[in-house]
Amino acid sequence: MKMNGRTFHSKQINCIILLLLTFYHGCYGTEKYFNDQETLEKSEENLEWMTKIREDIELSKLFIPGTHDSLALYGGFAVECQSWNLETQLRAGVRYFDLRVWNIHQSPETMILTHGIVRQKKLLSSVFQDMVKFLEEHKYETILIRIKPTVYHKKDVKENTLTLLKTLKYEKYIYPSLKDQSQAGSPKMMEVRGKIVFVMLKDAFDFGIPFSTTHEKGGHKVGNIQDKLNLVLRYINTKMNFNCETADTDEKELDLILTYSSGTGMPKGKFWLTPKAIAENINEKLAENLKELSTTPALHGILAMDFPGPDLIKIVIDFNKSHQENNPGTSNGKRSLKRGQA
Repeated sequence: MKMNGRTFHSKQINCIILLLLTFYHGCYGTEKYFNDQETLEKSEENLEWMTKIREDIELSKLFIPGTHDSLALYGGFAVECQSWNLETQLRAGVRYFDLRVWNIHQSPETMILTHGIVRQKKLLSSVFQDMVKFLEEHKYETILIRIKPTVYHKKDVKENTLTLLKTLKYEKYIYPSLKDQSQAGSPKMMEVRGKIVFVMLKDAFDFGIPFSTTHEKGGHKVGNIQDKLNLVLRYINTKMNFNCETADTDEKELDLILTYSSGTGMPKGKFWLTPKAIAENINEKLAENLKELSTTPALHGILAMDFPGPDLIKIVIDFNKSHQENNPGTSNGKRSLKRGQA
């Protein structure tokens, strides 16, 4: 065969066909468990998945997709943990956000998101504004956040955050109430629709609902990806997977369970094990394991990930189907909440 004056032999033609088929399969035939692109297709959105959850279901009994170091978008391979901005993560169905806050100028209005000392070009005030805008447009959804003070001036982050929320007049969007800062229990969906739910970080940001974590000291340090994967899968298959009926008799089990699948090899001198490299390897295996557990309705808690793809997020969301009802976002067939109300 001749093309443009060149003679192609059958082996060359077969190789070209194979490459084309590989490219086609890579673009259209694979599921997206890992994502490092900034964009999200319309077909990949999960805008109102919580709207379908029954009103009487406790938040702690849901399986909630989240992100680790949620707004670490800048700073290079050692720092970046996500590719989607806040708005895109919300559209993808992410409902838990891990926010690292630097009280850089000791003022509520200037607190900034950061990863270590690398500032992330996003003020905390802007984060709240984006979240409230989303909740106004999708008023039966719920957003969970955990704020971790970092770098310097940590002790004033809580007070400045609550002051900021009052300044923005966002009190009605916050759970628990800013007026009552005593420890809140595990709320039901009817109490938190249209709200930002704070998750308490003991001794660092003691405001919000309690949680239990599977994270062990130094668990973010990865020397071997397979060992990290085995650790995460063990958490999912044991601590995050039990009969929900027992939770009614064990008050401690009502807490949210938080598991991180993220990690970095930097502290162990393995600089090639970046957050992205680890996520690219782990996310697919994590998705396959979750598929095997897809018939287990008791899987629950928050799964905080680096660079999650839309298909991995959808797998997590689908575990909540047993908590749905025929009339989404309703109680006894009627809408029970108004925007911003508990």
